[in-house]
Amino acid sequence: MVFGQNSVFEISNDTTIADISRIWQPFYVGESSRDKNFSGTGLGLATVKSFTEQLGYSVQARLSNGKIYFKIDFEL
Repeated sequence: MVFGQNSVFEISNDTTIADISRIWQPFYVGESSRDKNFSGTGLGLATVKSFTEQLGYSVQARLSNGKIYFKIDFEL
């Protein structure tokens, strides 16, 4: 986790997702190889994005070298 000077929260995680354009959609589970008994419902990121935007902040995700990076900017 990185906390920047401009009130930014950033976290990264390993992934095999090739395209992150749909990760904010409700019920989207990007990695079909995951065991459905242990994977989520696909609601977590949609909830984060909705809640973040309702508070007036921005959220982003990007892929780089097999990692997905999430960034929430808390600047108004």
